[in-house]
Parts: sequence; C-alpha cells; structure tokens
Amino acid sequence: MHLIAEYGIAAHWDYKSGNTEKKKDTLNQKWLNKLVQVLENTTGMAEFLENSKTEISSDAVFCITPKGKIVSMPKGATALDFAYLIHSDIGNHATSAKINDKEVPLKTVIENGDQIEIFTDPKETPQESWESFIITMKAKSALKKALNALEKERIEMIGKTNFEEFFKRHNIELTNSNLSSLKNTFKKENTPSFFFAIGSAEITMHEILEVYNKLNHTKIELTQEDKNDKQKTLPITGLPNAPLLPINCCTPVPGDKIVGVVYKNRGVEIHIEECHVLLDQKDTIESKIIPLNWQMDSISDNAKYPAKLSILTVYAPGNLANIAEIIEKRYADITNLKIGEKFENFVQIQIELEVKDIAQLSMIIADLRSKEFIRNVMRI
Repeated sequence: MHLIAEYGIAAHWDYKSGNTEKKKDTLNQKWLNKLVQVLENTTGMAEFLENSKTEISSDAVFCITPKGKIVSMPKGATALDFAYLIHSDIGNHATSAKINDKEVPLKTVIENGDQIEIFTDPKETPQESWESFIITMKAKSALKKALNALEKERIEMIGKTNFEEFFKRHNIELTNSNLSSLKNTFKKENTPSFFFAIGSAEITMHEILEVYNKLNHTKIELTQEDKNDKQKTLPITGLPNAPLLPINCCTPVPGDKIVGVVYKNRGVEIHIEECHVLLDQKDTIESKIIPLNWQMDSISDNAKYPAKLSILTVYAPGNLANIAEIIEKRYADITNLKIGEKFENFVQIQIELEVKDIAQLSMIIADLRSKEFIRNVMRI
C-alpha cells in the first residue's frame, strides 16, 4: 500500500514480484507513462479526473495474453476491456472470449491470473450495450469513436438514398458535373459530407431543388408527393414545421408515448418518452422538449414502422425458426437479424422488424416471452 501511495499502481506489480528495491526514478517513470496514457485519451479535465480514479488509483488485476505477456487492468475490468487494451480493432470486432480455456461472454469480469483469449469476426460491429459493462478509458474512448463512425455512415446512407430517390421521382438525370456543382454551392468538400448534410437535415431537398433550378435554368417544382411525405410517414400532431433529424437510440411506433426534441436551426428528433438516451441527457440537453401525439385515425392500414428487439434464447437447432414463426404469425415483417455472442447454452439475437403499432408489437413480445426456450425479450 505504501508503494502504491508513493509511486502509483505501477509499483504494485514490482512489490508482488519481490522487486521492492527498484529505484524511485524507475517507478516514477512508470507512473508518468500511465498518466500520459490517460491524458492522451481524455478530452477534458472532468473526464481526466474521472478516468484517473479508475486507471491509476484503483487496485489492479493482472492477466495473461495467449502469448504469455502479463498486462495489468483496473479492478472490475471485463474481457471486452482487455480486447480494447490489446487493440481497438480487436475490441470493435470482438464476439466472445475464452478465460482459462472456458468460453465466456465479453462482459465477464477479469480476475487476477486469468489467461484471456479474444475471438473476433470482421463482420461484427460495436454495440451501444457494450457501454454498460466496460470501465477502462481506452475501451470507452475507442467504442465511442467506433459508434460515432457507424452513426455517421448510417446518416450518409440516409442522405444518399433520399437524394437519389428524390431526383428519380422528378425524372432528373444527375451528372457528375451537376453533383459537383451542388456540393460546391453548399460548401461541402466531398460527396460523403454532402450526403451527411442531407441525412442529418442540415440541407433539405427543397433547398437542393432550388439550387438545381438556378444552376440549370430549369423550373422543376416540388410534387404533391414531396409536400405530403412527412404527413404520410409520420401521422403526429404537435410536430413543428422543421426538418426531422435521424436518431439511433429508439424506434417509436404508433401508440408509443412520444416527445419531440427541437434543436434550434437544425430540426427535431422524435423519441419515445422513456428513451434511455433522452432520460440520460435530459438535464444537459440544449434544446426544447415538446409533447407529441400520434394521430391514430390518420394512419394508413398498410403503413408499417420499424422496431427492434433483443432476445436471449437457448442455443438449440430450430429456435431461430420458431422465433421467426412467432413474429410472422402476428403479421409483422422481419427486416434484419443479427446473432450476437454465445455463452454457455444461450445466444443473444437482435431482430429488426416492421409493425403497425404498439399493440401489435406488445403481442409479439408477449408471445415470445411465453416460450420456455426464450429467457428474455427487450425492446431496444
């Protein structure tokens, strides 16, 4: 304890190894190296102070890589923290871990002397849920960076799709020259940044059409379909006349209690009232939160809305087909499915589906929870 108090957590390993006669300058150098590592991955003083408590002042655990290298981690660190310690790419593509020759989930807490191996899949992408069980500054920083990159890519794709569908609807053939002129007019240095601005509602298609008309001396006007797009897809009362901003934290469906988060000069986000991201940021959010309501009598009989479910199920042949059958019997459409990490005889599955309203979604969840092979169902 005296060595840790005097020279930092780096001294702990020397004490355990019996090397208590190390020179002070060596221990101080280790301490400074650790301090520099924290500073390099910290964006502000408040974050530095918080991270330094975890990374430097806490007790450490020591684990072993497959190649026999000993590494130290803060007490309470998980296998995923270890993966990010080895390399950000390993963390971002991690699927599961093996500790002392036993396969375990990534959230498993590391203990002294554990030998750890991380399994990866290049198709695996980071999950927001990982934030709940990583504790190291390096893991949190790398995960946040990866999630931001994925969100940026998603918004760019939304913008690209909206852009192409809009001009296709107007029978406009866009040349590279026209695209370049549009980018330059809106002061976007490349195509991805241009599509991102469209996807995030910084630039509206109405504005793009006006610029296109000026550049090409045409008089193409918005169609009635353009004008009605928002009303057809979002039958919501109380919605301000502002661009809709994409979100990645919740998926409201008709019948959900919803609110609008209005950002000045940007647009509005629509959230479920109990959205965990909204609740976490409510006190610090620099925007106006307004109540919204679904206009149920305006919803088309054929309209469907996206929803996401996380399902913990027994890992056995046929269970995935049974889950799909349950959803299809309630006349919902599965649009995407992702099998997550396997641990013991369980597997986590994420399913994206389209439903008519909250009543249909609630019945699907109830049907799934009634099955013995399903341990948990959560809406995400």
